[in-house]
Amino acid sequence: MTPTTNTSRAYATRRALAPTETLLALTLAMITLLAAVWITDSFEDRLLENENERILTQLSTALRHYERETGTTPPGLIQQATAALLDHPDTRRHLDGLPLLLADNDQPILLDAYLNPLAYTETSQGSLPVGDFVSAGPDGRFGNAASDNPEDIDALIDDRYSSDFEALF
Repeated sequence: MTPTTNTSRAYATRRALAPTETLLALTLAMITLLAAVWITDSFEDRLLENENERILTQLSTALRHYERETGTTPPGLIQQATAALLDHPDTRRHLDGLPLLLADNDQPILLDAYLNPLAYTETSQGSLPVGDFVSAGPDGRFGNAASDNPEDIDALIDDRYSSDFEALF
């Protein structure tokens, strides 16, 4: 046998992928790609949840320090509450590094990890007022348990409160 015959025979036994094999290879590639995208999205979601928890924990700590210093909760809406926390050195340090937005009137508004403005609520436990920062979560919508609209009630599912992440200090 000559070397040319061996090479010809080797090439002759090679064949192209059958349509079924091509389809199978493409399907496996797509499944792998979709799994990678899903894992990446899930990882990013978890990172944002962790960052939101960190922000709310810092705010919870700042609120408790403010309440301990002043004997009351910060007044008003989010802008006034944030300004009150920024006015006290002990609480200001807990706000360092948190995302802030300045409103039209130069009043600061705190943002959550999803870059949505936080809300501030004052409630009471017994006769004591209690302040709480609220994140609307990834959907950016605050829920309302008192609403007749099911969408408003459903929006409560991902709302997060700073009191959910009480920090020990």
